[in-house]
This record gives sequence, C-alpha cells and structure tokens, in this order.
Amino acid sequence: MSLQLRGVTKTFGDPPVPALEGIDFTAETGTFTAIVGASGSGKSTLLRIVAGMTEPDAGEVTMGGRTPDELRRGKEVGWMAQRPALLPWRRVRDNIALAQSINPRPDRELPSPDELLEMVGLSHVAGSYPRELSGGMQQRVALARTLAIGAPLWLMDEPFSALDELTREALAEDLLRIWQQVRSTVLWVTHHIPEAVSLADHIVLLTPGPGRVAGTIDVDLARPRDPTSPAFQAVVRQARMILRGAQAKRVVA
Repeated sequence: MSLQLRGVTKTFGDPPVPALEGIDFTAETGTFTAIVGASGSGKSTLLRIVAGMTEPDAGEVTMGGRTPDELRRGKEVGWMAQRPALLPWRRVRDNIALAQSINPRPDRELPSPDELLEMVGLSHVAGSYPRELSGGMQQRVALARTLAIGAPLWLMDEPFSALDELTREALAEDLLRIWQQVRSTVLWVTHHIPEAVSLADHIVLLTPGPGRVAGTIDVDLARPRDPTSPAFQAVVRQARMILRGAQAKRVVA
C-alpha cells in the first residue's frame, strides 16, 4: 500500500509553462512525508495530482496498485487545506456528520462525530457554529472532518499556515498524537522547514519552479522532537543547504 510517484510531470498554459518535472519518490505505508519548497515549486499541484483533482501530463501515481481516481472513488483519500471550508449554517457536529453521510463506509466502523471531536479536544463546542470558533478551533474541526471517513491516505496542504505560532505548535502536537494512533499515510505540504522536521519521517525537497526533487531526507529523530536540540537543528541546516543549492543552480542556469 505504499504511495509511489514515478516521473510525474505537469505543465500549464499556452505556451506551456512547466510546474513539475519528473517527480519520483515513495511514501511507505503509515509514514509521514513532508513536501517542502518555496512558493511556485509545485507543492500544491503535486498534492492535487495525488488526490486525483489534476491529471499529470506524464508519469504516474499509484497506491497499492490503484490510481488517484480509483482511490478517490473508493473514499480512500482525506483532504485538509489551508482554509477549513466549514459550512457556516451547520453546527460543528453536523459539519463532521455531513462528511460521513456523503462518504458512507459500510465496509468499516467509523468513529462518531462526537468521538472525533473528543479526539481533537473540541467536545465542548459540538453545538456551536463555525463563526463562533477561533481560527485554530476551526482547523481542529477540519482535522476531525478529515478523519471522519477513515481514509488510509491524508493529503494536507499547509493547513496550519494561517495560524499563530503557538496555535500552530499545539495543533501539530495533536495531529501527531492522532496520526500515531491510526497510522494513515500522510503527505504534508509546507514551506516551513522546522515544521517539516518536527512532523515528518521523510522530507522531499523541491526546486524552485519547475518543481523537481532537489533531495530527500530521512528524519531519524525520536518523537517528541526538541526543536532546540543540536540534532534537530542539524536536519534543518541540511534541508536549507539542499534548497539553497537548488536555488543557486537555478540562478546560474
């Protein structure tokens, strides 16, 4: 059930402008992989291709031999974006229940909306409307909704980027706690290197557009990770060196 990307290439426009070129990497089952790159490196485009929202011009994406379209039709993909996109006229519990009602899973037992809210620490606001919640609380609801269908693949496009640092750190801790319980395969898009080092088992670093794989890093650090430790900072420096080297090559070219 590993997620495999082979030669994924995508262009946009006329004349065509390359967004991604020859992306190759594997995310093993149950691992947390961060996709890191500057704006314009094709991170979100790559995630949309894995989700089956965009077709690549070349290359392929498979998970357990299935295509993104097959995964999506099988309700195997959970998606979490920068904005929570909650329905404002539905209460918190009902936003989560809706995800399950339109994505029924008779083949598996799913946690109830109330159980999901307990997992993300929001049992006390189940009857509230989204407008009554802070930005961090809304993203917790969005996380619960992502978990609602029991998908084995989570695609997460900078979901904490609009939050303040303390809220972001607290949410990251909760996300890791939940992920360690269920062990879905995660692709996490970010431009924030310390966040990637804190969360991920593996980091895929993309060049400035068009996005190519500039390098990969296996993060062999025990959790929870101390961002002030020398070992943590060494991984951060390694990632920055790879990205700076890719930027320098682009400037020279």
